[in-house]
This record gives sequence, structure tokens and C-alpha cells, in this order.
Amino acid sequence: MMADAVLKGRNRVMSVSTCPQGEYSCSRVSIGVPVVLGRNGIEKIIELKLSDESQTRFEKSVVKIEETIASLISPNGFGAQGLLQSNPSCVRSLVQ
Repeated sequence: MMADAVLKGRNRVMSVSTCPQGEYSCSRVSIGVPVVLGRNGIEKIIELKLSDESQTRFEKSVVKIEETIASLISPNGFGAQGLLQSNPSCVRSLVQ
């Protein structure tokens, strides 16, 4: 379905992992959020109003992702080159 949305420009709403730019108060890690997926890839991140409980769970997920990434990075440099290459802007913000 994802390939179909991109290749045929169908603008489908789906949950995908991306690095939000402030949506959901998140901009440091890649995380699953609802988006419109179309010919240009992610056309738009859909920011839903979350309940207090859902927002708390989302924030806990962000922290867990940050902790996991930090555990992959060696103290004397980047121990996770593949991770850096796949999503450099999100990962670099964690190690700076």
C-alpha cells in the first residue's frame, strides 16, 4: 500500500515512521505518526489531538527511542554508522 500511494500519487493516510519537525512536540527522533503519503513521499504529517494519557504514552515512547539510540552510540564516536546514514538529522540531534 505504501508503494502504491507513492508510485500512483494516491495521497493515502497511513502511519509511518518519520522525524517530525515539531508535530506532537517531537523533533529529535523518528517515530510512527499518521501522515498523508503521496507522490512526494510524506506530503503532510497529520497532528491529531491526543488525550492526556495518549500524549504521556507518546512522550514515553520518544524517551525510550532516545535511550535506545544513545545506547547504540559508543562513547568515543558513532558506533551506529548505519543508523546515522539512514536518519542523520534525527540521530545527530541526540548526540550533539
